[in-house]
Amino acid sequence: PVAAELEALLASDQALEALPAKFGFVLDGGGGRLPLTDLAADVRLAACYRDGRARVALGMAAMDGVAWLGTTDAADAPAKAVQLARLVLQYSPTRRSATLPSTMQTALSAALGLTDSNAIATRVIAPSERCGLIALTDQTCAVGLGAPFGRLDSETLMRLAAVLAAHDVCEIRLSPWRRLYVAARRETAAQCVSDAARLGLIVDDSDPLMRIDACSGVGGCPSTGLATRQHARMLAAAMARTGFKGSLHVSGCAKGCARSAPAELVLAGDGDHYRIIRHGTVKSASCGMFDPARDGTAAGLFRASENVDV
Repeated sequence: PVAAELEALLASDQALEALPAKFGFVLDGGGGRLPLTDLAADVRLAACYRDGRARVALGMAAMDGVAWLGTTDAADAPAKAVQLARLVLQYSPTRRSATLPSTMQTALSAALGLTDSNAIATRVIAPSERCGLIALTDQTCAVGLGAPFGRLDSETLMRLAAVLAAHDVCEIRLSPWRRLYVAARRETAAQCVSDAARLGLIVDDSDPLMRIDACSGVGGCPSTGLATRQHARMLAAAMARTGFKGSLHVSGCAKGCARSAPAELVLAGDGDHYRIIRHGTVKSASCGMFDPARDGTAAGLFRASENVDV
């Protein structure tokens, strides 16, 4: 109900059309097996208890994490979240909450009429597993199915639907983590995992593909002639062989559409080669060039301790 009312308020307030396209709201029910504590958002709402009553904590993104401003009744939470968004528009130089001065937090809390501003514990629970079997009860499991590069084509979806129907699965949920989740009985969950793996879905959190961002590449974008996702799969195998545990961003051009955050290793398309960038983004200085046609050299990308041409 909080989410539905928030959506209605956002849709009906023309002033909020000035919010940046990536301005986000996160609503976390609290206590779940897969909390949203690590998901970035400008405005954050989290269920909590205060004096035996269900409340909603309201916070915002800050330079050093989440700044919790206080709590409110669930019925008032959508309107308070919208009011906070208006205040961000009014006072933030970038119209994003993270760039609001920290000195304003007390004033914002007062303006919103929030309470308990000094008594909110920041929860930083990071789930240890998101793919494969996740036990829920003695009888049920969730099954996390990762989509390589966040993409599932129609053929794979049809085949997956047939597999899940064969196991009497009728509940499927989307997630912010490039994964689908299905609810299954314990006696059929393991078979769901193995069947999904045969379809090319990711069922193991340690799979290197979960640490790779890759744009659509040739055939999906006119800005590059590089087969980025084919190259990313080749590089995933090299990551597994060398034990590389970091993140990889494979971009067909200098725009870097698939990932804006820094990665341990970045390959930025330049003609039929990639520029090599370590611990940066596509905008950072390169330290060498990588020729994807020489796939035998891929392991060198992950073993190199110095910035060298590959």
